[in-house]
Amino acid sequence: MNRVKQPPEFQTESEEARWYYDHRNDLEEYLELEDETDVPLHVRLGLPARRGGGLVRVPISAPDMEHARRLAADRGLSLQALVRRLLHEAIEREEAQPLS
Repeated sequence: MNRVKQPPEFQTESEEARWYYDHRNDLEEYLELEDETDVPLHVRLGLPARRGGGLVRVPISAPDMEHARRLAADRGLSLQALVRRLLHEAIEREEAQPLS
């Protein structure tokens, strides 16, 4: 598997971050040429995996969003804290149920 280009060696993490930011639109030139749809981008770029959680964008209908905002306000939580709590509770419920 040949790479079209190799990223340079970096002296500091901030130098590396700056390089990846500056090359964000042409990173495919640094990827392997084979089909890698199942390989995460950080693996293809030789970067370490992210630690901790991550950001997920989920489209929510306007009525559900309004309901969630009211529920968050009633509970004295931010919308983000409420959604995070509800998601955690739902995952725990699902894990407790046997697979069908």
